[in-house]
Order: sequence, then structure tokens, then C-alpha cells
Amino acid sequence: MMIIVSDNTCTGAVADLVGLEAINELCQSIGMADTVHRYGIPPAGMAGYLPADKTNSTTPADIALLLELILQGVADEASASRLGCTPDLCRLAIDILSWQRLRNRIPARLPLGTKVAHKTGTTAKNYNDAGIVYVGDEPLFLICAYTDNVPTELPSGDPGHTVAYDLTARLSRLCWDAFLAQIGRASWRERGEIPVVAVPLKKKKDKETDDDRDKDKANALTSP
Repeated sequence: MMIIVSDNTCTGAVADLVGLEAINELCQSIGMADTVHRYGIPPAGMAGYLPADKTNSTTPADIALLLELILQGVADEASASRLGCTPDLCRLAIDILSWQRLRNRIPARLPLGTKVAHKTGTTAKNYNDAGIVYVGDEPLFLICAYTDNVPTELPSGDPGHTVAYDLTARLSRLCWDAFLAQIGRASWRERGEIPVVAVPLKKKKDKETDDDRDKDKANALTSP
């Protein structure tokens, strides 16, 4: 439930069972240097919003690293052991991520039925998604897109959450088209690596002049 429907109660229960210290130690041991778990369930919950240094925090690059290790662990016992588990458990993790029912971000503009093993993250001002996108049963690319401090409404009148969802979906589709054209259906194991796209969506300091509506919307979103 904590993955499929992003149930925070389940997340808190797991954190209480394992312990925040053990969770943080594991994150640091595998290289997630910018990830800190301060609470099982953040005090503001999904309806609230706290700055990164006041709540649980991570980065797109850290989550990309975690997903890449899980994917490698499916076939490589050494990679699985870094996570303290086995290839079978890594396969189970991928399966559970692929059962995610919130599909309005990374999968939204991909062909119907595309397998995406992903996990969303949402607060009052964050609309994030991170996952592995497949062609058939073969991984095509890994993408992590995080937004932060998303306004309720943009100057255009569009709802901020709608723009954040669609921006992530458009980024995912751009990656799909580019990587599919570049490498076709070749196995990621044949290629030796999976393309990784870790995207913090940042507001530009000096807004450029352009008529591209998507760029204008992206400029209204910031990340940690």
C-alpha cells in the first residue's frame, strides 16, 4: 500500500518497525548522500508543506541511484546485497513499483499499457515522480522529476498541480521518443547501462524571452 497508493500510514509503520537510524544508515551506505529521514510521517502530512531541511528530504539523483541499484539487483547478487536483500526481493520491488495506481505523471503521455515501475511523491507544493520506463519487459530509461514550491495557480491561470503533472509527463515522453529512436529495442544488458534522467525542475534566475508555453510553465516551477 505504501507504494501502490502512496499510503503514508503504511510508510510510517515501516519506519517505526525498521527505525529511522537504520534507514538513514542504509541510504548513506549506498551513496544517497543528500537523503535524510527525520520522521516516519512528516508532521505536515500530505496536506501541508515544509522546507526540505524541516522534513524528510531527498534529491532526484539519490532516488535515481536507488532505482538503478534495485534494477541491477534483479540480476546481480552483489548489487542486491548492497541493498541488504536478494535478486528475488529486487524483482518483487520492481513488480510492486509497476503496480503503482497514480499514473498521471511519468506514464501519462506514454503508449497505453507501457510498464512503468515508479513511485510518486506529493505534498501541498510538491508533485514528484521517479521510475523505470520499459519497452515490453526491457528497461528503456530511468527518470526522476521533482518539483517544489509549486503555486496554486500560475500567471496563465492554469492550476499549478496540473502544470506540474503535465510537465513531468512531457519530459517522460521526450525521453521515450529520444531513447527509443537512439537505441531501439536493444536490451539494456546488451548496452551495459540504462539511461538515467534525474531532473530537478528549477526556476530560472533571469527569465528568457520566448513564446514557448511549456517553457513558461517550467519556469514557474522550482526544486530543492
